[in-house]
Amino acid sequence: MFEIISKCEAELTKYLEIKKKYFPRFYFLDSEALLDVLSNGNQPVKVAKYLSAVFISLSNLKFLKEKDPSKTVNKAYGMYSKQHEYVKFDDGV
Repeated sequence: MFEIISKCEAELTKYLEIKKKYFPRFYFLDSEALLDVLSNGNQPVKVAKYLSAVFISLSNLKFLKEKDPSKTVNKAYGMYSKQHEYVKFDDGV
Protein backbone atom coordinates (compact mmCIF):
# COMPACT_ATOMS: atom_id res chain seq x y z
CA MET A 1 0.00 0.00 0.00
CA PHE A 2 2.87 2.37 0.84
CA GLU A 3 4.35 1.82 -2.65
CA ILE A 4 1.05 2.70 -4.31
CA ILE A 5 0.68 5.88 -2.25
CA SER A 6 4.28 6.88 -3.02
CA LYS A 7 3.68 6.33 -6.73
CA CYS A 8 0.48 8.43 -6.61
CA GLU A 9 2.30 11.25 -4.81
CA ALA A 10 5.11 11.19 -7.39
CA GLU A 11 2.63 11.32 -10.28
CA LEU A 12 0.70 14.12 -8.61
CA THR A 13 3.91 16.09 -8.16
CA LYS A 14 4.72 15.63 -11.87
CA TYR A 15 1.23 16.80 -12.80
CA LEU A 16 1.53 19.93 -10.66
CA GLU A 17 4.94 20.72 -12.14
CA ILE A 18 3.46 20.55 -15.66
CA LYS A 19 0.72 23.01 -14.63
CA LYS A 20 3.35 25.35 -13.14
CA LYS A 21 5.31 25.30 -16.40
CA TYR A 22 2.21 26.39 -18.33
CA PHE A 23 1.41 29.15 -15.82
CA PRO A 24 4.55 30.06 -13.81
CA ARG A 25 2.61 32.14 -11.28
CA PHE A 26 1.38 28.84 -9.86
CA TYR A 27 4.85 28.51 -8.31
CA PHE A 28 3.65 31.01 -5.69
CA LEU A 29 1.06 28.51 -4.42
CA ASP A 30 1.77 25.50 -2.26
CA SER A 31 0.64 22.11 -3.54
CA GLU A 32 -2.57 22.04 -1.53
CA ALA A 33 -3.65 25.48 -2.77
CA LEU A 34 -2.75 24.60 -6.35
CA LEU A 35 -4.84 21.44 -6.17
CA ASP A 36 -7.74 23.50 -4.87
CA VAL A 37 -7.36 25.99 -7.75
CA LEU A 38 -7.15 23.25 -10.37
CA SER A 39 -10.09 21.28 -8.99
CA ASN A 40 -12.30 24.39 -8.67
CA GLY A 41 -11.19 26.22 -11.79
CA ASN A 42 -14.75 26.52 -13.04
CA GLN A 43 -15.88 28.13 -9.76
CA PRO A 44 -14.16 31.52 -9.68
CA VAL A 45 -15.56 32.55 -6.29
CA LYS A 46 -13.79 29.60 -4.63
CA VAL A 47 -10.53 30.31 -6.46
CA ALA A 48 -10.53 34.05 -5.75
CA LYS A 49 -9.02 33.56 -2.30
CA TYR A 50 -5.70 32.65 -3.96
CA LEU A 51 -5.50 35.74 -6.18
CA SER A 52 -3.31 37.72 -3.81
CA ALA A 53 -0.73 34.91 -3.77
CA VAL A 54 -0.63 34.68 -7.56
CA PHE A 55 -0.91 38.37 -8.49
CA ILE A 56 1.02 40.74 -6.25
CA SER A 57 -1.34 43.73 -6.33
CA LEU A 58 -4.67 41.98 -6.71
CA SER A 59 -6.69 41.38 -3.57
CA ASN A 60 -10.11 40.21 -4.70
CA LEU A 61 -12.70 40.31 -7.45
CA LYS A 62 -16.24 41.64 -7.37
CA PHE A 63 -18.67 38.93 -8.42
CA LEU A 64 -22.30 39.15 -9.39
CA LYS A 65 -24.35 36.06 -9.98
CA GLU A 66 -26.10 35.57 -13.29
CA LYS A 67 -29.77 36.58 -13.24
CA ASP A 68 -30.69 33.30 -14.91
CA PRO A 69 -30.74 30.71 -12.08
CA SER A 70 -29.99 27.89 -14.53
CA LYS A 71 -26.51 29.35 -15.09
CA THR A 72 -24.01 28.39 -12.42
CA VAL A 73 -21.05 30.44 -13.64
CA ASN A 74 -20.32 33.67 -11.80
CA LYS A 75 -18.80 36.65 -13.56
CA ALA A 76 -16.33 39.13 -12.16
CA TYR A 77 -17.30 42.74 -12.74
CA GLY A 78 -14.33 44.42 -11.12
CA MET A 79 -11.20 43.92 -9.08
CA TYR A 80 -9.84 45.25 -5.80
CA SER A 81 -6.20 46.03 -5.13
CA LYS A 82 -4.47 45.38 -1.83
CA GLN A 83 -4.73 49.13 -1.25
CA HIS A 84 -8.56 48.79 -1.55
CA GLU A 85 -8.72 50.54 -4.93
CA TYR A 86 -11.48 49.28 -7.19
CA VAL A 87 -11.31 48.91 -10.96
CA LYS A 88 -14.57 48.21 -12.75
CA PHE A 89 -14.51 45.92 -15.81
CA ASP A 90 -16.40 47.10 -18.89
CA ASP A 91 -18.03 43.67 -19.25
CA GLY A 92 -18.25 40.70 -16.95
CA VAL A 93 -15.31 38.34 -17.12
